[in-house]
Amino acid sequence: MTTYNDFLIIGCGRMARGIAAGLRKLGVLRVRVWDRDVEAMTNLERDAQQSPLIYAACDAQASPKLHRGTTVFSTLGPADNIGWMETAIEAHSHWVDLNADSSQWEQNGKAQQHGSICLPDCGLAPGMSQVLARMLFGSFAKPRAIGISCGGLPQTPSPPWMYECTWNVEGLVAEYSGTAEARFGNEVINVPALSDIADFHGVIRNETWHVTGLERATTRGGLSTLVHRLPVPILSYGTLRYRGHFHLMKAVLDAGLLESEPARQRFISSLPVTGRDIVVLAGCCVDENACTLHVVCIIPPADGLTAMQRATGFAAALAWKHGVLLGNQCGVLPIDEAVDCGDVFNEWKQMTR
Repeated sequence: MTTYNDFLIIGCGRMARGIAAGLRKLGVLRVRVWDRDVEAMTNLERDAQQSPLIYAACDAQASPKLHRGTTVFSTLGPADNIGWMETAIEAHSHWVDLNADSSQWEQNGKAQQHGSICLPDCGLAPGMSQVLARMLFGSFAKPRAIGISCGGLPQTPSPPWMYECTWNVEGLVAEYSGTAEARFGNEVINVPALSDIADFHGVIRNETWHVTGLERATTRGGLSTLVHRLPVPILSYGTLRYRGHFHLMKAVLDAGLLESEPARQRFISSLPVTGRDIVVLAGCCVDENACTLHVVCIIPPADGLTAMQRATGFAAALAWKHGVLLGNQCGVLPIDEAVDCGDVFNEWKQMTR
């Protein structure tokens, strides 16, 4: 495997550190990092002195240079990704992001012409969630229903929220708002987010962890475009939280109490920050004969990274390895169609143990 090429991470927050750590595990020795926030870049350079990975901080006042073959990892939100991805394609670079805008898929023809491999929605969920669903789909000759459940959870939940925010709060609010897509009766249907809050009865256990007291609710975006592409009669995605969280959040959102930026900052400040989280990704597939397959992954924090940083960042790093480095198809590609899902999921499971 090539151990060095040109890697650029846009944004230098928590998820950027997770991606960099994932690349380091895959043999990458140097990455460039760019953020328009000068203070954040300064902090990164200070932290990088303690890292075995060489960070090359780009000038925050100028756009970073892209080259043919550069792989760009974006930790930005969907609204910012389309412009950056178009820039990467023009430079004949490759692209991996964590949360895509729907307009990015329209750039498939342009990416093919420029020899670019673009992989949107390649974090945890969306990302590894589609990989797991596709793997489960291939496990039976005639699968009938697939359910994917995922959640970032505090190790020691405390009221009232029973939650610790391990990623962007704007993304959390978006996930809990509007309508989500699911498949039912071989048709794509819209389900209002948080409309089906229910106790989760799946077994979340391994040799170290036994997680109980969870609830599940349908949320937006967790399977990217897979509900339109996977020919299974029933396909659903839900977020996992400790009991009580969703009903409280739904009441807050319905009352419009998180619509302003000051309100969101007050919400963030009310959440505990311990860094001691776990991530759960679970899938269940049932075939037409009622045979059932359950898959559960529990990711802990390690090596100075939170569980969410490891789960998300390592997923993006593996998207590069299997979809770009080992990939042979250019265009804007769904991760579950660009890679061998069984290989990717099993390697991710080993990396995040």
